[in-house]
Amino acid sequence: MALTIVGLGPGAAGLLTVAALAQLKSAGTVYLRTSRHPVVDELPAGLKLIDFDDVYESGQDFAGVYEEIANRVAAAAGAGDVTYAVPGHPLFGEATVRRLLELVPDARIIDGVSYLEPVSSYLRLDPLELALQLADALDLPVLDPARPALVAQVYNQRAASELKLAALRWYPPEHEVVVLQDMSLPTARRREVQLAELDRSSNFDHLTCVYLPALSLEANTRTMGGLRDIVARLRAPDGCPWDREQTHQSLRSDLLEETYEVLAALDEGDPHQLAEELGDLLNQVFFHAQLAAEAGDFELEDVVEAIAAKLVRRHPHVFAGVEVSGTDEVLKNWEAIKRQEKGDKEEISTLDRVPLTLPALHQTSVVLERAGRSGFTWPGMEDVLEKLTEEVAELAEGRTDAEREDEFGDVLFNLVNAGRYLGVEAESALRGSLAKFRRRFAALESIAARDGLDFRQMSREELLAAWAAARRAADVPRPSAD
Repeated sequence: MALTIVGLGPGAAGLLTVAALAQLKSAGTVYLRTSRHPVVDELPAGLKLIDFDDVYESGQDFAGVYEEIANRVAAAAGAGDVTYAVPGHPLFGEATVRRLLELVPDARIIDGVSYLEPVSSYLRLDPLELALQLADALDLPVLDPARPALVAQVYNQRAASELKLAALRWYPPEHEVVVLQDMSLPTARRREVQLAELDRSSNFDHLTCVYLPALSLEANTRTMGGLRDIVARLRAPDGCPWDREQTHQSLRSDLLEETYEVLAALDEGDPHQLAEELGDLLNQVFFHAQLAAEAGDFELEDVVEAIAAKLVRRHPHVFAGVEVSGTDEVLKNWEAIKRQEKGDKEEISTLDRVPLTLPALHQTSVVLERAGRSGFTWPGMEDVLEKLTEEVAELAEGRTDAEREDEFGDVLFNLVNAGRYLGVEAESALRGSLAKFRRRFAALESIAARDGLDFRQMSREELLAAWAAARRAADVPRPSAD
């Protein structure tokens, strides 16, 4: 009782190997995954052929079809010697073979010519020299557009459509791809189409594959690798003079500005603007990584590894089976793991790693949050409000400029603390109020210009009335984007 798996090659009878032919002749009975393969008609006369084409017509999905075929072959092998023949090479895109090797680990494999060899000959390419990517249209992985790719099993228009939609994640719609058919046969043919039009034709079959040439550096704009190459090109000796002059220090203000523009996009609630601003911020990360790589300090992969490994370490409830009761325990575990990571480098204070360069309002929020995680907190909201009232009273009593500034700072600090107890992030709240004031003031200016008003000559009542009108005008809900 043994199972032998034979590769029938890509289609032409001349590409059936001597070893495969000898096994088929000696078998007598051959199980075929499908009879829809050109070499089947060229097999020696007298062979008994049993195919599984009926399983494909059963209405199951591909996973179910392959599972049933593998189970049938394994059951037959359990009763006697079985030869099972598949198109191409048994280990190139053959799900039934992968499953059979789990069911019958000692199965013998007789190699066959895959689809790769005739395609390479037809296109005159060296797969190793080009670092060619191989993919299955039925299970397309993430592709690197900087390298060419060959996608097999584009067996019908629907598979072509799914391939197109997936590939548009990385390639531009106008990228020209090559549809290849019957590569090992005299009827071999090719056609070039733009990726966006790949599925416009219904001329696909089980011997169809699609070749996607590599993108040029400037066209590879939808992948991280493409962005890194573009940044490196800008920094090259013949790149951009401005980019070549930059340093970590010269980019500090740019990094801060791009961060604030991301926050502004969040405030606007515009996803397209947010995507653009996140791209500008990502460029800063890649730029600093490129500078570091040139200096031999670290590579972009070190940046990615640092955060990826940290996320895994600090989420044991996700990656290591640790049980947690909720968010509070997650945050406590995070701080405990962080302290453990630091070891001898533990800060003197819990607050030492809060950057002093953060804007004061946001820095206050972070400081209060970190202090709260360590266990320090006011007993309740009443105590926070009592402290706030106390600071407001002291502000009113301040006599000198220094005293008033000091007390005003205490009032702001306690307002931020009150916001924390209310679940309100002070920076976001103030940004929202600031945006609201800007809208209302712009409306007020429009009213003043329309009515010929001068703020400096308006009475208190006139100014308040104009402000009320400006509020009504500015606070009208904006039409939905839908």
